[in-house]
Amino acid sequence: MVTPKGIKARTEELFDTPPQEEVTPKRARTPLTHCLGAKITAFLLLIVLTALAVGCGIAAVVMVEADIYTTPKEIIRKDLFGNLAEDTASSVLDCLLYGSEQDALDICRYKNIARVIVSTEGERELSWNYTATTPGTVLTQYTSTWPWSGNDFFYPRDQDIEGAQEITVSIYLPDALTKQDEFQLVDRMLSAVYKLRYGIYGIAAAALLGALACFSFLLCASGRRKGCSEPQPGWGTWVPLDALSAGTFTLCALLVNFCDEAGYFYSWFKQVTVIALCVLGLLVIAMGWCMSFAVRVKLGKWWQNTILYRVFALCLKILWGIFWWVRTILGNLPLVWKTAAVCVLVAFVEAVFSLCSWAEYDVLLVWLFAKNCVWIPVMLFLAITLRKLQRGAKALAQGNLEYKIDTQGMFG
Repeated sequence: MVTPKGIKARTEELFDTPPQEEVTPKRARTPLTHCLGAKITAFLLLIVLTALAVGCGIAAVVMVEADIYTTPKEIIRKDLFGNLAEDTASSVLDCLLYGSEQDALDICRYKNIARVIVSTEGERELSWNYTATTPGTVLTQYTSTWPWSGNDFFYPRDQDIEGAQEITVSIYLPDALTKQDEFQLVDRMLSAVYKLRYGIYGIAAAALLGALACFSFLLCASGRRKGCSEPQPGWGTWVPLDALSAGTFTLCALLVNFCDEAGYFYSWFKQVTVIALCVLGLLVIAMGWCMSFAVRVKLGKWWQNTILYRVFALCLKILWGIFWWVRTILGNLPLVWKTAAVCVLVAFVEAVFSLCSWAEYDVLLVWLFAKNCVWIPVMLFLAITLRKLQRGAKALAQGNLEYKIDTQGMFG
């Protein structure tokens, strides 16, 4: 007995047809806009690139205000080191006057300080020297003069202190900064600033373009879910758009106010942390609103999910009901009473408008002109309509029963 498999093999031998392999259909790839991981990655990139672009912009403004593009690096370096040296002199004086000489030595040993000379002129003499100079090192001197009155000393800017004598502090810094302190940190940062002072604009432009690309992707991906071809509403789509906008604006205003209050913190670390968290919160809230709005636009008729639209629709429905109520009443009145009601209504509106425009003749003239521009054409239209009815009635009275009155455009 020949089996079906045998018949199939025999047929393939006769026609020299090679056996066909079964092809497994390929699974359709999920678009990136429908992938949750791609959305999270794009959002994180948006945060990083936005922070980079804003940071580059702030750095560019600071460099322009600090004259980085017109002032040589050594001059800026000397000014910054002068401020740091003044702070170091304040710490040394505090240790010498109120602490111990060993504390002053510890301050100098752990910093890139080659020499410190403290001297004073007056009733109370103060002399202290520290030297840690290595041979062949080029030194730069930074000198500050401190007012000293009684048991207190003040910053050099407070020179107008009556009866104060002067303490002179000279700090010498080597050109080779080998220790890790604020001098070395400022020197490295300044070198990086001068290296990137022109390239920072390219970095800012690239970061801004990348942030815009991520922003556009998130707007396109909003409402897209895996396995769904049509956009789907999100968890907050049911919230009216104007209520969501008001809440978003309120939260942003609170974050901006808190960010402004952070400027009064004494710790710079707290200031930077709070400002960074506030900016991150602003970005998250603004991006959430934009994505919610994009979903509403994709779903269609987004304006209907607003409180203003619902209130407007309700008012329009009430006005339309009043209009039909008035029209029904007027429709059941005789023609004379209809005419009287319309005249009374026009007279009432004219009286109200005249009272509102009291002693303002230009406004009153505008009202009279506008009223006549409407009233006269309406009266002419009514006269033409009545003329048509009169002709029809006359034709019927003469026995022309086939005469038809043209009612097109008539009402009531």
